[in-house]
Amino acid sequence: MLRGNDGQLIFIDDDDRRRFCSYLQKAAEEHRFIIHGFCFMNNHVHLILEPTSTALSIGIHAFAGKYAQSFNRRHGRRGHLFQDRFRSILIESDEYLMRVVRYIHLNPVRARLVAIPQSYYWSSYCAYLGIDNIGWLTQIRVLRKFGTSYKEARQALAMYTAKTIDAELDVNVIRESNEIGVFGSKEFIEKVVEQA
Repeated sequence: MLRGNDGQLIFIDDDDRRRFCSYLQKAAEEHRFIIHGFCFMNNHVHLILEPTSTALSIGIHAFAGKYAQSFNRRHGRRGHLFQDRFRSILIESDEYLMRVVRYIHLNPVRARLVAIPQSYYWSSYCAYLGIDNIGWLTQIRVLRKFGTSYKEARQALAMYTAKTIDAELDVNVIRESNEIGVFGSKEFIEKVVEQA
């Protein structure tokens, strides 16, 4: 997650969001990380990224720095755009990945920007449902957990996302995980914390 410095806006308009997408896509290609999901809010961004070769921090620094410079030039401002370093959570397995995907896709609903997640344009949810096509988004790892065909998987994902009781229970758990930087089983968390 990248958050605006002191809660400030990091996107003023859709041109900013398109620029951010462009820098993110280029960094993913250059630094070889996989993008499993995203949600661009006004003052923060959620990204689900998987490094394959380069350290993730190098790739994030590459696109976040370029975007911040572009944003400052475009809007005639100076100084830091993002608050501190990005925040990250190590996710144990696909089961937990599915829960994080649901969490970020429901972010605009929790913020009362939209009533349903597919009404929010600046997230990966519509691509997961097959409504949009985003070439740089990798959906297969999540979708294969929901079914053997795209149609079946997309329907099951939509039902899973609509389970508001489960989704609300995840909100606090994922926010707590953000504090320690690990999301998974108790055993996995203890092991990672011990190794750190």
